Parts: sequence; structure tokens; C-alpha cells
Amino acid sequence: MFGMGFGEILVVLLVALIFLGPEKIPETASTLGKWFYELRRSLEDVKNAFEKDFKDKPAEDKKEPPKNANVNNENTPVVQLKQINQVNEENKKSEKVPSPSKGEGQGEGDNL
Repeated sequence: MFGMGFGEILVVLLVALIFLGPEKIPETASTLGKWFYELRRSLEDVKNAFEKDFKDKPAEDKKEPPKNANVNNENTPVVQLKQINQVNEENKKSEKVPSPSKGEGQGEGDNL
């Protein structure tokens, strides 16, 4: 109960007995019980109200984009990535890598 063990509950009851006295403990326990009952009932009402609201309202997260929205907007990451890939392909085609002539690119230990 509330993360308290039996020994801790016993200490709380002993302190209550000392401060309240044996005459007021039943009255105080009854009052605390009523408070906890009302708190629990109020929380359950709030929970039920939230659940009802979420079930009644359609999901607003799945809104459609506005009809005048440009789907092929050039600022989207996908379009930008396609443009970058296109430029890279064009650069690869335009670059001519010279083939090494005999003797070029061979270090001292390359001759076998």
C-alpha cells in the first residue's frame, strides 16, 4: 500500500495513536477514508471523461494536406535528395578518369 511495508504502516499508526489519542483515531480514519473515496471517484470520473472524448472525436492527426499544396515542392528533403543524386550522376558521366600509363601509380615494392 503506497509503497510502504508492514513495519512502516505500524510506525504511522503508532505515531497517530500518540498524537491523536485513542478517542479521535476512529473519527480521523473515517474522515480519511471518505477523502480517499472521493478522490478515487473524482479521478475515475476524469478518466472516463477523457476516454469518452477520445472515442467520440475523430483522429485529427490524419488530416489531408490542403488542396492547393504543391506535392512536388522543391524544398522537401526527398526532392532535394533526388536533385543531389542527379547532379552526382551528371558529374560522374562528365568526369573522364585517365587510365594509368605503364609505370605510373606503381610504387617501389610493386614490381614482382
